[in-house]
Amino acid sequence: MSLYKRLHDVQAAPTTGAKRRDPVLDELRQKIHHHLIDELGPILYDKRLSEDDLRRRVNDELHKALAQERAPLWAADGASIVFASDRGGRLDLYEKAVDSAAPERELLATPENKIPSGFSPDGKWLLFTQSTRGGYDVYVLSRGPGPREVKPFVNGPAPEGQAVVSPDGKWVAYGSAESGRIQVYLRSFPDGGTPRKVAEQLGAEPRWSRNGELFFRGAYATGRTSLFSVSVGKDGALGKPTELFNAGIVGAGGFDWGPNFLISPDGQRILAVTRAADEPDTPLTVVVNWKAPASSP
Repeated sequence: MSLYKRLHDVQAAPTTGAKRRDPVLDELRQKIHHHLIDELGPILYDKRLSEDDLRRRVNDELHKALAQERAPLWAADGASIVFASDRGGRLDLYEKAVDSAAPERELLATPENKIPSGFSPDGKWLLFTQSTRGGYDVYVLSRGPGPREVKPFVNGPAPEGQAVVSPDGKWVAYGSAESGRIQVYLRSFPDGGTPRKVAEQLGAEPRWSRNGELFFRGAYATGRTSLFSVSVGKDGALGKPTELFNAGIVGAGGFDWGPNFLISPDGQRILAVTRAADEPDTPLTVVVNWKAPASSP
């Protein structure tokens, strides 16, 4: 939910007589404060700007301050980060060079919401999830020389998303609800090919390690959620999914969000957002009809 919508909801909510602090408004104030200092200051004192230019620049910066930005993704060469931002009223794709003070550049702006999910190893294609009337589909955006090309990769009737390309560039793993429940599938890349189910259990948020091992969040019918891994051969042959551990990794919350875990290049370590362990309740002892002992003479 964007800060615009959240702010509207807070303002529309009934209030009580007690004055309350709201974390949404606090976040909004903090974001605007930082922008007023870091971004708006130089603009306001730039005497070269006309009144119309000044109004436009200030409006642009305030939209950035209020924007929701998510799903940061390293480019294949590690020189930039691609992310989604709703500064224009919907989630569009932007790219920011990591070694430059230059502002981020717009990659793709359309009426639909878009979330980046993965790059091809050669960096020529960016995969992203795009909202549709029926849910979500997987698209690819060309990044090579020449005109940019946007085309669907998986656009069936069921929601699909979170697509990631294997290190050898031959396969794409993604989540789909085509069976009636969300599971992880595999397709050849870049042609698409025939989808194959990676595992029977519920699953989503696939990630690759550099050695070609596929990881994903999976759930049993009992409701227990764990992290799984499965081997994928060069010919696409799938091994048997192996449950690694149950660590309470927080789910992405839908195809319009990125996974909350990362796999180290060697596949030996996992960085994840997990639910805080429930702390045991501290017992409270209540003594009734207690009388203080008589004071000593």
